[in-house]
Amino acid sequence: MSKLQQALIEQKILVLDGGMGSQLAARGLDISAIDHNLLNPDTVLAVHQDYIAAGADCLLTNTLTLNEVYRAKKGSTVDLAAANLAGARLARKAAGHKIVLGDIGPTGQMLKPLGNGDADEYYAAYQAQARALTAGGVDGFLIETVFDLAEAIIALKACLSVSSLPVLVSLTFSTLKKGGRTV
Repeated sequence: MSKLQQALIEQKILVLDGGMGSQLAARGLDISAIDHNLLNPDTVLAVHQDYIAAGADCLLTNTLTLNEVYRAKKGSTVDLAAANLAGARLARKAAGHKIVLGDIGPTGQMLKPLGNGDADEYYAAYQAQARALTAGGVDGFLIETVFDLAEAIIALKACLSVSSLPVLVSLTFSTLKKGGRTV
């Protein structure tokens, strides 16, 4: 049983870390880059350590957009398996006995028919990310900042297809006069 599963069974209140991008930017790094786990591991580790020192019970890996669909959109050549694995290992190193969640975010594209995104491509991309994060020692996954429920479900199914670890899902809503809405 993972540490996250145990905490959920015990109904513990867990304090998550804060924004990684804002902290990397404060340390002078370009937050649009997706290779910090490989090129700036000491900085990523320091952010994680600061969050642990501040009282976080859970760390999110620095892997929010490290999926193949997002990488292709950015035109990056980053080795995603290596970057996700490094992201998980850096968080695990800082967390010690605390919980590490593999951070999985959106592809940055819309699924058909609203866009050109392909569900099978998304599924494969999320599976690859979840495999690397699992190999890196995460205790579970957090799917976050996704505003399309269909994409969130694809990510959830992909995680569950490669791991028995728990998955938390958080959606982002568009604020409208009549309340928040997903796609």
